[in-house]
Amino acid sequence: MFDVEHIYLFDRSTMRMLLERAGFDDIKCQPLSNSYTLDYALKMFPLPSAIKGGVGTLLTSLRLSSLSIRVPGGNMVTRACRR
Repeated sequence: MFDVEHIYLFDRSTMRMLLERAGFDDIKCQPLSNSYTLDYALKMFPLPSAIKGGVGTLLTSLRLSSLSIRVPGGNMVTRACRR
């Protein structure tokens, strides 16, 4: 997903480095898939408003707008311990 709300996107190596510098160990980072409705995915996708409106109308008329899809959106979950 394209998300303009974040000012920085962390990757695994950056998360690991930050946590190690803060004194954490046993660091595990792994990808996390997200579930989005087609309506929300369309809202977040960088398309012109006219196209979004037409596709949104089509999804609603086909009763697909609330259908959830699971996508690897680039998110991750991180766990670390400090002893």
